[in-house]
Amino acid sequence: MCGVTVSGYEQGKAAAEIDVKILKGEKAEDIPIQCPQKGMVIINATRAKNLGIQIPADVLRDAEVAR
Repeated sequence: MCGVTVSGYEQGKAAAEIDVKILKGEKAEDIPIQCPQKGMVIINATRAKNLGIQIPADVLRDAEVAR
């Protein structure tokens, strides 16, 4: 019905920041592995409705809603 996933945008942004460091001469082996901090909330509105669960408007506003 709902979950939090890693944002593809955030992953791409983190990769680009690492690329810039490498292009500026930093060795790839010296760059620590990073995990994006921001996730994306996804809610299956149809499943919530079938289960009789009311999702608050503020949660829906900040989430990606699948129907």
